[in-house]
Amino acid sequence: MKRFLSLLLVLILSLGILISCGNEEKAEVKVEVLNGTTGFGMAQLMEKNANGETNNNYSFTVQKDATKIQGDLIAGTVDIAAVPTNLAAATYNKTNGGIQILAINTLGVLTVMQNADGEKIENIGDLEGKTIYCPAQNPAQILNFILQKNNINAEVKTSISSPQELTSAFLSQKTKDESGVEIAIDIDIAVIPQPMATQVLTKKEQAGYRIALDITEEWNKVSDEELVQGCIVARTDFIEKNPDAIKAFLAEYESSIKFTNENPAKAAEYIVKYEIAADAKLAEKAIPSCNIVYVVNKDMKNKMQNFLDELGIKLSEGNFYYINE
Repeated sequence: MKRFLSLLLVLILSLGILISCGNEEKAEVKVEVLNGTTGFGMAQLMEKNANGETNNNYSFTVQKDATKIQGDLIAGTVDIAAVPTNLAAATYNKTNGGIQILAINTLGVLTVMQNADGEKIENIGDLEGKTIYCPAQNPAQILNFILQKNNINAEVKTSISSPQELTSAFLSQKTKDESGVEIAIDIDIAVIPQPMATQVLTKKEQAGYRIALDITEEWNKVSDEELVQGCIVARTDFIEKNPDAIKAFLAEYESSIKFTNENPAKAAEYIVKYEIAADAKLAEKAIPSCNIVYVVNKDMKNKMQNFLDELGIKLSEGNFYYINE
């Protein structure tokens, strides 16, 4: 009897060990995604996470304001984030190396758009003396670089700093003053990123709105470096404490980006489901123009560093680049 009980106990303990090994605790990872193109590649990963099909337990938040994500990275309340490249560099400097870039996820997505009211813009030289409304930070830095390289004097207005708000103002020719009162505004030329540029064309295709210039093409005329606009970053202390979780995330994120590019219709459903964009048909139509990529390790470092050097953006001492080769 004692022998039987001993064998039974061994079997129970062995079964417990097997069950434990088969249910390893997943890492808890907080992720913030900027809505629009920078976040498109995350959509399928968000769907898989909701279905319990990921190696980490992710908690996703979609933000409309990149500076909110920056604040959360600085405060340490988010672990991984999809952000514009210039904000990544600025956050790295502000935190003295407190974040690292994991991957480049978006190349050039900017366009110069024009409504039917003004003189037709045919080439970059036609911007001489014009007023151009442009989102702040990354787009404005890129536009000013191109204008300077072409010796063009133009007024770049960043008073409507958000791409979403600028797109809305461009479509309606209305904005709001500091007190929230709606006022008329005359916007003939605006820098609009994808997928908003597709939104403008879809809504105003009969009204003479058009893409006058492709910013990526204009960049390539004056620079030998690649235009890099979006990336994935993580807090350095999170990377150091959770190396396996980071590796798992990158593998799952690479798969999600591939899915987005190869299955735009289904990806667009997820993009709308998780409020990365509002219109599935628009997102599907825009995805081929969104330059969604997955670039890591030395290739990422070279592209990103060359881009920052081109714009004159300096990094503080330390290691900005996560290399896992």
